[in-house]
Amino acid sequence: MPYDNLNIDFLVNVGGTYKKYNFSTIAELVQMTDGTSVQAAIDSIMTDMDATQHVIFVADIDARDELTPKIGDLVYVIDASDDSTVTEGWAKYLWEGTEWLKTAEGESLDVSLNWADILGKPSSTVSQIDAAVANSHTHTNKTDLDKFSEADSVLQYDGVPVQLGPLVVVSADEPTDQPESGIWLRPIETIIED
Repeated sequence: MPYDNLNIDFLVNVGGTYKKYNFSTIAELVQMTDGTSVQAAIDSIMTDMDATQHVIFVADIDARDELTPKIGDLVYVIDASDDSTVTEGWAKYLWEGTEWLKTAEGESLDVSLNWADILGKPSSTVSQIDAAVANSHTHTNKTDLDKFSEADSVLQYDGVPVQLGPLVVVSADEPTDQPESGIWLRPIETIIED
């Protein structure tokens, strides 16, 4: 019995008479509606469960129904389409003692959501997000940027090798024909001579 190690007696007043009880006997004294004791029900459940839960894989619903399950057994049915609630694919069932309860199915993994139903979504609309993705790498100075290239591991601009040297800040005093891109390249000799 589960409470054998609790050897504690206590007194209960039953109709003016005190009776001595022990924790290990209580489950045996409590009667269920069918007349069996709680302890008998617990013992029966433990026997039915065989103290372990089994996981079984079967091909279809007919194979599942041929099993002699114990309470708590889980069965994965590879083709559960004979279950009226499963259109196609697998399903998982739990034996609860009198019937199989479906606990999951492959179809429930396919989720289809509407944007309006998503909680905590950005305030942007779907079309705004699509436009942001489409324009995620566009620039107003793309024509100028496309002039950058590489030849023999040397950076080039418009086909001319770019010599990297000291950082030069281009000021507002530069010629007015400066490109809109803000990229102003001058030969190093010009910078040194200035």
